Amino acid sequence: MTLLHGAMVAAAVTERGLMLAALGQLWTAVYVAFFFHPAVARRYAVLVIAVLGASMLAARAPTGVSVWLIISAMVWMAIVVLTTLNARLRAEAHTDALTGLFNRNGFAVAAARQRAMAARRGEPTTLVLIDLDDFKLVNDRGGHALGDRMLVELAGAWTASLRPGDLLARFGGDEFVLLLAGTPEDQTERVLARLGRAHEASWTAGTVACADAESLDDALARADARLYAAKELRGGYSKPPWTRSSEFGVRSLSSVTPAGR
Repeated sequence: MTLLHGAMVAAAVTERGLMLAALGQLWTAVYVAFFFHPAVARRYAVLVIAVLGASMLAARAPTGVSVWLIISAMVWMAIVVLTTLNARLRAEAHTDALTGLFNRNGFAVAAARQRAMAARRGEPTTLVLIDLDDFKLVNDRGGHALGDRMLVELAGAWTASLRPGDLLARFGGDEFVLLLAGTPEDQTERVLARLGRAHEASWTAGTVACADAESLDDALARADARLYAAKELRGGYSKPPWTRSSEFGVRSLSSVTPAGR
């Protein structure tokens, strides 16, 4: 489309025809701004401006440098403004508004990428589903503002305790999901212990090793089953009770050693 519009500009015999053909470059600029990475879109804008200048030099219709400058500025501004807006909309679609963590959609995209990289390297991938214990009591006793503040603090503390490649997401309410690439299931408790030390809130987790061919939904379903089995039997990983007289006003139940251990 860029080359086609350039050819139309070069073939224009009237100033009006040249202007209409040149303004057509804006539509391809809008398309690129929406569907390409911002850095690629900016490089495309430079290409459009160069093609536009060359086609105007070859045009038979009368024109001036001011026309090229004006249309070039319009193309550049369209690219910059739309790529910025599009990046913001994508970030909002993939981010939990309260905690700044991934939401369900963002986690699915990032997890697919991490799992593919781990599979190529032959590394295991472990999925952990975490549910806060008695979180409803925090909201009941201190209001939703206190509950929200607890979630924000918890997200910050856990993020600081994880490796850069670990993925942490909030799926809504008091449920969090953690993807650990390169960490086998039998080594996950060390990671969970770090999370337990990072914040005083109590929680229970269900952990599963992800098979390469397994879908994320299937892995989440298995982790969810283990989580609720752990809550009922106290046989999975549950953070030990915290003892400080907390403003959140909730204490966790003690973990129980799983049967057979």
